[in-house]
Amino acid sequence: MISRFAIAFGVFVFNICASAETVPSTALQNSLYSRSLNTADNAPLASIDKASGRLFYGTYANEREERSVHMLPDFSWAGYMGGGVALPAMSSIPVVTELSPDGAADDYQRIQTALDAVSRKAPDARGIRGAVLLGKGEYQISDTLRITQSGVVLRGEGQGKDGTVLIATTTHTDARFLVIEGEGRGRSAKQADEPRVSEITQAYVPVGSNSVTVASAAGYSVGDTIGIERRPNQQWVGSKGINTARFGWKPKSYNLVFERTVTAIVGNTITFDIPMVDTIDARFGGGRVYRTDTSGRLQQVGLENLRLETLEYKNRKRRDRAFFAVSAYEVENSWIRNVTVETFSHGFNLYDGVRFMTIQNAAHLAPGFEVVGGNHYAFNIGGAAQVLFQRCFADKSRHAFTSGSRVQGPNVFLDCLAERSDSDSGPHHRWATGTLFDNLKGVQWRAQNRADAGSGHGWAGAQQLLWNSEFNRIVVQAPPYAMNYAIHNAGSFRKGSREPNEADGIIDNRGRAILPRSLYLAQLQDRLGAHAVVQVTYAPQRQGRIWSALSNWRGEGLFEPQVASP
Repeated sequence: MISRFAIAFGVFVFNICASAETVPSTALQNSLYSRSLNTADNAPLASIDKASGRLFYGTYANEREERSVHMLPDFSWAGYMGGGVALPAMSSIPVVTELSPDGAADDYQRIQTALDAVSRKAPDARGIRGAVLLGKGEYQISDTLRITQSGVVLRGEGQGKDGTVLIATTTHTDARFLVIEGEGRGRSAKQADEPRVSEITQAYVPVGSNSVTVASAAGYSVGDTIGIERRPNQQWVGSKGINTARFGWKPKSYNLVFERTVTAIVGNTITFDIPMVDTIDARFGGGRVYRTDTSGRLQQVGLENLRLETLEYKNRKRRDRAFFAVSAYEVENSWIRNVTVETFSHGFNLYDGVRFMTIQNAAHLAPGFEVVGGNHYAFNIGGAAQVLFQRCFADKSRHAFTSGSRVQGPNVFLDCLAERSDSDSGPHHRWATGTLFDNLKGVQWRAQNRADAGSGHGWAGAQQLLWNSEFNRIVVQAPPYAMNYAIHNAGSFRKGSREPNEADGIIDNRGRAILPRSLYLAQLQDRLGAHAVVQVTYAPQRQGRIWSALSNWRGEGLFEPQVASP
């Protein structure tokens, strides 16, 4: 059992745990599950311990297994600087270059030149070089804007229509409009020059654990960055495993690398900071540990106070235009705040090598492309880890809050709203791991076996947690030898659309809210204290839900919720 540490409990804890329905403490010890958790007294996966005020965790067994050795991981590591750290104040970031609209037919080159000029400045002690400030008005952008150095901030003067509006005029097919990109794209968590590779000798590494035993820990030190690589074999994808070989899954394609930092070494056991969000099982290939080199990643990059739009086309099938609004690769400890995206097919996409990033007060509106597969993704985790999306709004998206293939969490969506969605939120395809969907509202959320959908999506995700949310329709299926969970949600629970006979995941207290309101905020307080929650939230979030405020806001102007909705 992995212990969880918490700072003192007080009135503030009560506030972040507030919910629409106060459930007596006895209900916490008598929750009804659709499946047995195999815990003492059938304890909830997570609840507030009355005596200490800390979160109490129950353990559970994976689907098709009897060992109750897994527990919910600590999702609070998601976000800028590892969670609980306020984004740099805008006033603290010096403006190096200020531009204003001048009526030019194309503003691309002068904005890119300004970004490049900031890139050549020396960084301060925080690693920040400075900002390019774009004054209010419209800017025509004919090509992809790129940030390729650490410490560069692109800032406007508002995300409303009366703010700073960048309009994509490119005619490149499926173009990316604004890209943040470090070195080594596609080589996330590469091995260091002296990788110190060591095989995991532990037969079974449970979800929620933060240590592994290896053949030799010689050469490792506290503070090392490491990759914990899960290396599945043919048995895992075969009929005796998760049975996805029939959809074209190849074991080598599902080697997942979970990046962590060493915190202690005792003998050949390596302890690390962030708990595991997937099982490593010797039966299914086991894994290994190696030191990593992430020196090519960008740090301290920001986008803020901007509105991004495309030209509008009557023919929604046209692809010779900007398709992706914001894309990031190989970026750590960075942020996107107060940014609205309109008419792009994809809003915010975070890919390999993105870690410890916060996206907040962001909106994706009115995607102007046809409603077909591959289109209309609002907020998408394409391969990132430890990312926090909070206070986000999506309108008319197909997939509002989602993840792609082979994602290595933990990642978090917190206090977000999707209206008029055409399809589902949740993991979309190919074994995304460790995502918390915390206080979300939308049309449909699914964690399921998607079978041969798309190009063989198979099991969309594992260790996917829907917490205290509200969707019209909810599907929660359990992958073999893994688990998905839906805790304290409102909505109609359905069978999967592709493989309806798959087993249910863990489903608790259907249609009822319960303490804590937000698992992410409660875990953050346990780990870092009440001040950490204050650093990253608005006061209304600490009192209750903010869906009504998001619906009224809709990405227009500054988001400042005054009163939390029940």
